[in-house]
Amino acid sequence: MSTIAQRIKKGLELRDMKQSELVKKAGIPKSALSSYISGKYKPKQDNIYKIAKALDVNEAWLMGCDVEMERTEDLNKNKEIGKRIKDARENLGLTLKDIAECVGVAVSTIQRYEKGEISQLKLPVLASIAKALNVDLTWITNGIENKSTKSSNEYNCLSKDEKVLLKKYRILSSSEKEIIDQIVDSIFIRNLLQNDESEELYIDYRNDHMEKNLTSFAARNGNTENFNELIDLYDSSDDDFKK
Repeated sequence: MSTIAQRIKKGLELRDMKQSELVKKAGIPKSALSSYISGKYKPKQDNIYKIAKALDVNEAWLMGCDVEMERTEDLNKNKEIGKRIKDARENLGLTLKDIAECVGVAVSTIQRYEKGEISQLKLPVLASIAKALNVDLTWITNGIENKSTKSSNEYNCLSKDEKVLLKKYRILSSSEKEIIDQIVDSIFIRNLLQNDESEELYIDYRNDHMEKNLTSFAARNGNTENFNELIDLYDSSDDDFKK
């Protein structure tokens, strides 16, 4: 596999273009291009897109993949990309909103990507979608390379502080995790009462919490005969909450 530096040089040669022309056309600093060509640094996704577009070459080819060099942004290819995005999302059980929030775009944008309705796909957006879906970018764009990446899509969407908390939580024992869960639940309920959308948040929490307790109840008792009694307890707590 060729390096990005080698592909940029080859692209310049094939397009009979000088570095100064590429800098102007791609809208990137001259020093940045020099560092890419020398191999000192690798361009980030947004600059790969700019350079590929300026050279009129396939982004995956520029990244060193064994694909056709010519840039193809026809409708059929965009629909193929969209289908891969949709299939990967549905396989993970994620909604359009889940991916949109992780990528930082509107739900309608993800929907248009999936339908192949965007004529000029943006590599930075595709890269973010691939990260959110836990798949390789080259699989999204060309259907090649390994589909899955090593890290989980949910982990990629966490903030730095959330990742630190998750690492700490994972090393706790089962009994210690139960204590933490109880503390978090207590704080969560208290904050619900101070939130303007408390009722909606409580319903979400109530459904999730009830499902966990029903599962635990069935495991302990080996039957579901008294589920209605447990549900009635939650319904009465709903009435108390609304008061």
